[in-house]
Amino acid sequence: MATLNCYISFSVGTSTAGLRQALSALNVRVSSLEDLSPAGLNFVSVIEKQIKDADFLCVVLDRKAQNANPLFELGLAVGLNKPVFIVAENRNDAPAALSSFPIVQSTADNEEVLKFHLNMFLQNLKRSKQARAPVILNRLRRRRTEPRSEVKSPKTAASSAQEFEDLILTSLKSKGVGTVGGPEFKTLDELGRPDAVAWFSDAPPDFGSPLIIEAKRTQSRATIRAAVEQLAQYLQRSQLRTGLVVFEGAGSDIDIYPAPTGYVFAISINEFLRRVNDGNLIKRLVARRNRFAHTGL
Repeated sequence: MATLNCYISFSVGTSTAGLRQALSALNVRVSSLEDLSPAGLNFVSVIEKQIKDADFLCVVLDRKAQNANPLFELGLAVGLNKPVFIVAENRNDAPAALSSFPIVQSTADNEEVLKFHLNMFLQNLKRSKQARAPVILNRLRRRRTEPRSEVKSPKTAASSAQEFEDLILTSLKSKGVGTVGGPEFKTLDELGRPDAVAWFSDAPPDFGSPLIIEAKRTQSRATIRAAVEQLAQYLQRSQLRTGLVVFEGAGSDIDIYPAPTGYVFAISINEFLRRVNDGNLIKRLVARRNRFAHTGL
């Protein structure tokens, strides 16, 4: 596999040792402003060339650092149509305009968490351009201008576990959701791998994105509960907030289970496809979480 190049953007005084180690472990070559000689060179031109030569940009947003360079360099990367991966100790540190980009809530020193997220990001990067802002913006523009076509009922039948998983991935991709999943999804650690990971641009910061998804072609409550517990482990390991178990069935109820870092939802395939198709999956999950948080039901 060819080595990828990453330009890291961060404020002076921010430690990026864990991020660099995670990238190195994933066979990514790293460069940053610290690696460049300033002698006789135009500052902006040097940075622009480094970003042009990179396959993607890692931006570290640190609220303790008083430096605008990361946002400036992020703007250059967007202008150059480069994929962007954002690390923020607090998601609120990231401006709302960046919500369509992959944002990991972590310090730049947490190698284990960053490696988990970068692994997924890089797999997604190789198969699609979902991380590129202009693509997302163009898709939104087309949705506003194109006439609405008749909405057809989604296919819900799947004759095997793989077809069931493919049905979930296909429905998400058809709505422009960035996903990683299927047989090419590499094992992440000793826990194995989730069936899919999906990035939702409409997920609010306190809900989190991406979502980790497990597909279970069964109605067995014991199997569904085991999948919930497995997702809770993934959430804790990756510091993500939201997991989703999609199971065989037609009910509209959504079950919710507290996890160490957030919540895991269990939803039938019919309700999942219905909500993906009408664009309200995240809205429905957020409403279910809020009801549980306020009432315990």
